[in-house]
Amino acid sequence: MFSLATRRLFDQEKKVEAATYVELLKQRASELEEELWAVRMCINSYSLPNRLPTEVLEKVFMEHILDANLDRQDKDKALWVGIAQVCRHWRDVALNYALLWTTIVPSHPEFMKLLLARSKGEPV
Repeated sequence: MFSLATRRLFDQEKKVEAATYVELLKQRASELEEELWAVRMCINSYSLPNRLPTEVLEKVFMEHILDANLDRQDKDKALWVGIAQVCRHWRDVALNYALLWTTIVPSHPEFMKLLLARSKGEPV
């Protein structure tokens, strides 16, 4: 039921001081959390949103921007940035899709610099 590494740690219980053993247990718990995170990331990579081709996502993103530009006030046009938070794949596509970053909305100066940098020379 337990991994070899965990079983070996359990075998150390009577061989080391209690404080040392607790630290070893905490370290192992941290390692297991990292493994679990990696397994969950792998599982998520097989979900449909994560498997959409880059070209399809780029079109979806542009449609979203067009809708936002038509339906919302100027102050809300930057709400499209939320699409980059759907999953890692969408974030990677959004951050690397220069046309997405050409819709400049007056906002915080640092965000404006980020928009200009990510537009990669595309007309703004």
